[in-house]
Amino acid sequence: MPGEPVRFPVEAIRDIHIRHVKQTSCGPFAIITVDFEPLPSSSTGVRLAVPHDVELGYQGYVDHQELFGYLDAIAAGVRAELTAEARTTPATRVLVRRIVIHEVDSSERGFRTAGELAAREALKRFVAPDGEPLGTPRGNVTGDH
Repeated sequence: MPGEPVRFPVEAIRDIHIRHVKQTSCGPFAIITVDFEPLPSSSTGVRLAVPHDVELGYQGYVDHQELFGYLDAIAAGVRAELTAEARTTPATRVLVRRIVIHEVDSSERGFRTAGELAAREALKRFVAPDGEPLGTPRGNVTGDH
C-alpha cells in the first residue's frame, strides 16, 4: 500500500543536461541544463528561475517573446511530468543554467519535451526516504540526451 507522497526534491539535484535535437530535417531543437532545488517547507509546486548568469546560446535571431515562450514551455513540461508521478508532491525551483535555441528549428513543443525529459532524469536521480527510486520509464518521449 503506497504511503503519503514525498516532497520532491529533498535536496538539490544538479546539472541535468538535456539535448532534444533531431539531426536531420527540421526540429526539434532544444538544449537545456537545469538544477532542481527544494522549495521552503511551506511551499509546493514548480517554480522556474533564470539567473542573471544564464548561459544563452542561439543560432540566428531570437526575440525576448520567443525566449519567454520557451522558458514557459520548459516549466510546463517539468510540471506535467512531476505531477504525473503520484508518489511525489512537487516542491521545486527549476533553475535554468543553460538554454540553446535555434532560430528555425526550436519550438515551444521541443522545449516542453526537454522539460519533461529533465524531470524524468531528476526523478531517476531522486531516491525517496523509503529507499525506492521514483524514476520509472513511461511514455514514448525520445531525446538525444
